[in-house]
Amino acid sequence: MAKILLFSSHILWETHYETELEIIQRHIDQGDEVIQLYCASSLPLCDANPEKAFSRCMQCMAKKSNGLALLSKNIPSISYELLSNADKKAIQQFKWKANTIEELKEIQYQNFDVGYAVASSLISLLSNPNPILSEHQEKINLMMHSAIEMYHSILNQLQKHKVDVLYVFNGRLMHAKAAFKAALHLGVKVMIHERGSTFKQFELYENHLPHDLAKMAIKIKKFWEGNADEQDKINKAAYFFENRRKGNILSWKSFTDQQEKGSLPEGFDPNKKNIVIFNSSEFEFAAVGPEWNNPLYKNQNEGILNIVADMLPHSDYHFYLRLHPNLASADPVNYAQIVQFKSPNLSIIMPDALLDSYHLLDNAYKVIGFGSTMGIEATYWNKVSIMAGHSMYETLEVVYRPQTHNELISLLLDDSLVPKDKLGTYVFGYYYAASGIPFRYYEPSSYKEGYYTGIKLGSDFSHNYKATAWVNRYWKFRKYPILEKAIRKQIIQLLQKA
Repeated sequence: MAKILLFSSHILWETHYETELEIIQRHIDQGDEVIQLYCASSLPLCDANPEKAFSRCMQCMAKKSNGLALLSKNIPSISYELLSNADKKAIQQFKWKANTIEELKEIQYQNFDVGYAVASSLISLLSNPNPILSEHQEKINLMMHSAIEMYHSILNQLQKHKVDVLYVFNGRLMHAKAAFKAALHLGVKVMIHERGSTFKQFELYENHLPHDLAKMAIKIKKFWEGNADEQDKINKAAYFFENRRKGNILSWKSFTDQQEKGSLPEGFDPNKKNIVIFNSSEFEFAAVGPEWNNPLYKNQNEGILNIVADMLPHSDYHFYLRLHPNLASADPVNYAQIVQFKSPNLSIIMPDALLDSYHLLDNAYKVIGFGSTMGIEATYWNKVSIMAGHSMYETLEVVYRPQTHNELISLLLDDSLVPKDKLGTYVFGYYYAASGIPFRYYEPSSYKEGYYTGIKLGSDFSHNYKATAWVNRYWKFRKYPILEKAIRKQIIQLLQKA
């Protein structure tokens, strides 16, 4: 019998808590002992509730309780908090200083790269890879100290319960990464859970992040080698690429399903050597780790401006920058510098434009990618693809990888270049089409919702009449500070007992 500890850090994020319930039930089936750690509204803020709205805390705790009630066996569900006086003193004495996001990333606390963890959560919250830290000092301070509190608490919980395996979601955000690093420090096996190749599966990563370039390269190649049926692998890889082109949702939302098929930018001249640049939503990987730092440029915007400027003398070339559709809901600061840049050899396609990305790809002379999947998709669709960043497919020999800016320019000007061999595209496509563990208890109906054991998991209080009554009192009396504090405490106690 194994001792399992599961830290539920993102209960309100769609499908991830349902995945945790799946994992818990599987361990119960195996006869393992499982303990759940969660936040009983004690964190000063979290990724799912950065403003610490009490209504969100109530929804989180209610969803937690509703989910546990669906398990075949009761398990202990306790607060993550477990700090000694020495821990509290160390946390109180910890001081940090950073004026830029790069300085923030460099901050270390013992064996925990807390600066990267906090930067990752901050960047994701703001959808901005380079926020002005002076505008967010109070929030960053709360993030920093709560992440360190989490690190100490998980260290203590792992030692107290003599845990064999810790489960945590994603692993890059502040509190999840604190738990991940605590387990690694103690030599406890940590399993990170994330979405699988489709929304009908989940995936586990042992002792490494899903974003670890070196470990993922090994995992992807090993998955390919594990199936001796070559045709089956090629068929599934083709399914991956063709479904992306069609806009069919596999594991996450589609960014192309609403695009106008067959459309090209106004004034598109097929007689020119049209280079299509597919940028990425840089904020998603801006604070994963130093291995994701762009090897050629300070950032992709700088890279694009330098490339376009240096190619201006070559009048037979024209650049089309397809801003990643995911940027449509992000802070415009991500692309403001690019949009303001005017050059006769550059046309910019805005993130929300319905122009057909794949028809544009088909009509491209060459493609430049900054890490998005379009880089490898270009090779699959028989285009010369040049990468100016990092990606999960960078070791598969599917894109040209210049080591300098001048080398990239030379590749653009080289008319003898041919598309890379497609074998690596099949390796990549097969992994993202077929990897993962099929759900047994959770029945997803899409990438963001589904049913656990036939029940849609809500965050209401319908099962807890006492809590419901106190919640009604809370909304009635919340404008009175003393009453609000007392009622809030009563609600938390009732939800903890649920």
